[in-house]
Amino acid sequence: KKRYYKGVYTSPTTSDKLQWTKIGELPEESAYGVSLQYKSSLIIAGGMNEQGVHKKVGILTPSKDDCTIKELPPLPCTLDNAAGAVSGDRIYIIGGNIDGKPSPKLFTMDMRKPSLGWNERSPYPGRGRVQPVCAATDNALYIWGGFTPADSTAEATVYCDGAKYDFSTDTWSTLPAVTDENGT
Repeated sequence: KKRYYKGVYTSPTTSDKLQWTKIGELPEESAYGVSLQYKSSLIIAGGMNEQGVHKKVGILTPSKDDCTIKELPPLPCTLDNAAGAVSGDRIYIIGGNIDGKPSPKLFTMDMRKPSLGWNERSPYPGRGRVQPVCAATDNALYIWGGFTPADSTAEATVYCDGAKYDFSTDTWSTLPAVTDENGT
């Protein structure tokens, strides 16, 4: 039977060998959420456990021997197996399963004004992707890979291509698959 955990662990990065120390616990067991570094904290969004998928979001701030977790506004939907990135003070969450179905939706929250909650932006082109990877620069968000399970309209698909989201225009452009020096 699958198990979920709520322990929070840390290890000093000053050694070649990691020595983990438990410094706290999440409010509940969780897996398959999005974890993003924001300044000296971690944003933890969505996820699932034995009770199902949730939309909770929190900010975890570690100290040497413990951590604090503060609730942030919840996502507008349940979310698991998504990706995310941070650009400046803005958090981006994209793809994954939204309310149980693969989705191309993009959500953003300004950490300078978290009380305003999450805003939905233009979805990326194509079918929803589960477990994509994501990165951000100062002016764009990138998404690659992931997969879409089969449904009544299409076969299962594994993706090697990507897409670029322009922050200033709220538009997407497609990107080719990543290749090696031989074009493979």
